[in-house]
Amino acid sequence: MSKPSVDELLRGSTKSYEPSIATRAALESLVDASRTEAVHSRAQRRRRSFWLIPGAVVAAGALTAGAAVFAPYFDPDVRIPIEYVTDTGVEVTCTYALRVGSVVGGENLELREWLTSQDWSGVGQRIYEDAVANPFIPGEDDEGEWTAELVDSVSFFDAMGRQTDVPEGLTVFGDEIAGTSDCTGRLH
Repeated sequence: MSKPSVDELLRGSTKSYEPSIATRAALESLVDASRTEAVHSRAQRRRRSFWLIPGAVVAAGALTAGAAVFAPYFDPDVRIPIEYVTDTGVEVTCTYALRVGSVVGGENLELREWLTSQDWSGVGQRIYEDAVANPFIPGEDDEGEWTAELVDSVSFFDAMGRQTDVPEGLTVFGDEIAGTSDCTGRLH
């Protein structure tokens, strides 16, 4: 019997990670949104602005659902209160935190100022209404078990991205808006 190599020992000691269905759905939604943004960017070749979709909000929102105290993994520039009432009369309150950064260094103070100076009141209800009006419909390539709650959650986070979108011209190449949320995406 031969001694195992270090590589074999290390391989045997790793824990396997299987993401939840909600996390996979959130990440797939992020990929779809990124593809849409890439197509849009190619159509505007001269446009020099670039910002990363706050995909962390989707994954982090799915992972932090149900947390008693919302503590983002970064120091946010703005905490957007999300408040809405569902069609069944349930009042929902949660938070969406955003931070402006850059993947190439430097700061975009104009973008940070825009985010922090917005009147975000009513955005929660607008997100809810957008999610109900534009539900996510899983396609043939969307794997996994799509429960009604999961579809609602993806619909909600897609709407959150649309309702908190930054106007064109405020971003420059390398800008990044990181986001996270304790919202679950409850629609009913």
